[in-house]
Amino acid sequence: FLFKMKKVGKRMKVQPVVKRDTLRLAVGMVAPVVLTVLGFWGAGRLDYTVVLGALLGYLVTVGNFFLLALTIQNNTEMAAREGEKNPLPPEPEQDPDDPENQKDVMETIMGKKTGAELPEYAQRAKRNSQLSYIGRVALMAILLLAAALLPCFNVLAALIPLLLQRFVLMILSASNKDEQKEAPGHGQ
Repeated sequence: FLFKMKKVGKRMKVQPVVKRDTLRLAVGMVAPVVLTVLGFWGAGRLDYTVVLGALLGYLVTVGNFFLLALTIQNNTEMAAREGEKNPLPPEPEQDPDDPENQKDVMETIMGKKTGAELPEYAQRAKRNSQLSYIGRVALMAILLLAAALLPCFNVLAALIPLLLQRFVLMILSASNKDEQKEAPGHGQ
C-alpha cells in the first residue's frame, strides 16, 4: 500500500527523534491555530465552524509531518540495513565549478536521472518517498475537500495551519540550532 511502515514479521518502532520532532511541531502549531481563531473573533466571524476548521487544519498538518517522518525513518533504516550488504560506490572527486558537473547535479535534483545506477534499495527508498508524497498529498486534499463540502468546517480556518507549517518549522529549526550552540561541550 502507499505507506509501508511495517518491518517483516513485526511492527515498526517509531524512533524517539520522530516522536520528539512531531511533538515539537504539534506544540509549535498551537500558536497559528490560536491566532486563526483570534483573527476570526476580531473580525466578528467566529463560530464553531472556525474552531473545527482550525482543528482539522492542525490535525492534517501534524499528521502529514508524522507520516513524512515515518517515511524518512523507514527509508533510513532500509538504507542502513541494505547498505551494509551493498554499499553505494564512492563519489569521484568533482570540480564544483565545472559546468558539466553542475548540469549533472541539476539533472539529479530535477529528477531527470533515471536512478538506474543506484542500488536496488536506494531505488526502492526513492519509490517509497514518492508514493508517500502522493499518498500524503491525496490525504490532505481529501480532508480539505471534506472541509470545503461539509458545513461544519470553515475551509479558510482549515487552510491557515497548513500554510503556516513551513514558517513554524523554520522557527523551530532556528531555535534548535540555537539550543545546540548553547549545549555544553558544543564545538569541542
